[in-house]
Amino acid sequence: MTGAAFAQDREEPTARAQEDGFDLPARLSGSVELRGQLYGANGIADRQPGASSRLSVRPTLTLFGEFSVGLEVLLSSEGSELRQNMSQIGINPTWGWGELHAGDFSNSLSEYTMGDVRLRGGGLELTPGPLRFAVQGGRVQRAVSARGEGATFQRNLIAGRLGFGEERGTHFDLHVLKAEDDLDSVERDLLVVDTTLADTIPEGLRPQLGTRPQENLVAGLAGQLDLFGGSFNLSGEVAAALITRDKLSPEVDLEGAGPAKALDGIQDFRLSTSGDFAYKVDAEVNRRGWGVQGGYEYVGPGYVSLGLPYLINDRQAFHVGGNVRLVDSRLNLQGRFRHQNNNLLDQKEFTTSRNIISASASVRASQRVTTNLSVSANTIGNDAASDTFGIDNTSIAVATNTAITANLLGKTSAITVGYTISRTSSGNEVRPVPSVTVHNLSTGVQLTLSPRFSVGPTVSAVVNSIEGQDSETNIFLGARGSGRFLDDQLRTTLNITRTQSSRRDMFRALARATYQLPFGTDLSVQLRHTRYSSFGMRDGFDETFLTTSVRRSF
Repeated sequence: MTGAAFAQDREEPTARAQEDGFDLPARLSGSVELRGQLYGANGIADRQPGASSRLSVRPTLTLFGEFSVGLEVLLSSEGSELRQNMSQIGINPTWGWGELHAGDFSNSLSEYTMGDVRLRGGGLELTPGPLRFAVQGGRVQRAVSARGEGATFQRNLIAGRLGFGEERGTHFDLHVLKAEDDLDSVERDLLVVDTTLADTIPEGLRPQLGTRPQENLVAGLAGQLDLFGGSFNLSGEVAAALITRDKLSPEVDLEGAGPAKALDGIQDFRLSTSGDFAYKVDAEVNRRGWGVQGGYEYVGPGYVSLGLPYLINDRQAFHVGGNVRLVDSRLNLQGRFRHQNNNLLDQKEFTTSRNIISASASVRASQRVTTNLSVSANTIGNDAASDTFGIDNTSIAVATNTAITANLLGKTSAITVGYTISRTSSGNEVRPVPSVTVHNLSTGVQLTLSPRFSVGPTVSAVVNSIEGQDSETNIFLGARGSGRFLDDQLRTTLNITRTQSSRRDMFRALARATYQLPFGTDLSVQLRHTRYSSFGMRDGFDETFLTTSVRRSF
């Protein structure tokens, strides 16, 4: 992270470009940014290159006021053989009811089929009237040949959607995804070919044999009913998935397999092939002054979509909640309960469950004073027969905050005061974990000195108490200021914080200035400095970043 300041794109005129008094049906807009960074450290090894640079170009061509073609190019000096290639290029033409993707892009389809996975390929989205059509495909993972930890295969993916209705209203969508690793992208002598024995061992106990070539097929149906002017909303999704975890495992005979035979030629069936499903449903009722919500979700233990690399399977959950507004909306009450557990097929030795309860109240005592109070409890535990593997953790937190609008030094000011207490404990007697109690008291003031200047000092104290140990107190001091100069062409901000305790002392300063140059160009300079001192624990260090960027909007 370089922390460079980015100026917002200015609004472009809607009129067409003119040349020699004639209107042209084309308009070019976008931005170009060149960013450089200098880095220095004292007391620790460098964690960034001493100097780095990055160039990004994002032009957009608009034709006839309807059809837009976007291009994104990113070049960086920070790439190395140990990192993924950071250079990216993407073209995204759009028009009234369609969009085209080419190059590097990401486009989420649904919660159970494909998320924001970056593709290098192409895609097309069409929304003529109530029809909704999308198709996209390309490479989601490049091949890496390596020994030791195993090779990584090139993974190709294609996905699509066909639906009817408005995205924010009533609609129904059919989703399909097919992902497959390319066996020819990695030399075979880098692989451990025979995994038949490993496939017979429970997944959690299998030896690691490196990355295996996989194949995946997912199909799902998602939809939403929005009725009575938005007073009632019902939404949900159901999906089924087949996953082949090793394309080198032996094939299976599908004679007499029924429905599976119909998928022959679309998805290979091998000893490592399995399937499962996932679904969810949510309902919400909103009326004047109150509302209720509820839902249920099930994700089978064998459900896998290679378009969702972070999906957690083997879980089910339900939630209920509600809210009510009283006294002309001066008093707002909210509550929510959620339960989740795994081990849906009783294949594990014990089941882990989590419960979350939360409630809050907001009181607007007057036009100048607002107070909030919230309480939450989080429990996680399992039904292990042995206390050695037992989990019984509880976390409770209570927080209150008051905001006051007042006049200080004849200036309009916002004052905030907050207090939070939280406690975490464990009920496992065989493996006792000390309970932890944290008190946090904070206050801050936002003072507007003039239309061009404002300052905001903050102070907070945090007391950590660990059972059986001495309490530790941390004091946080901070100040923030902002100013505008030269007819708002120069905008500056300064943030200074200091954290002190009996063990360490940390100072941070962040200064940023942005100046508007002619021709829609912004010059930004940012200086960030950190000084860390530790008493008897580790050596102190200093770290400084200086980032400069020039951004041209056109």
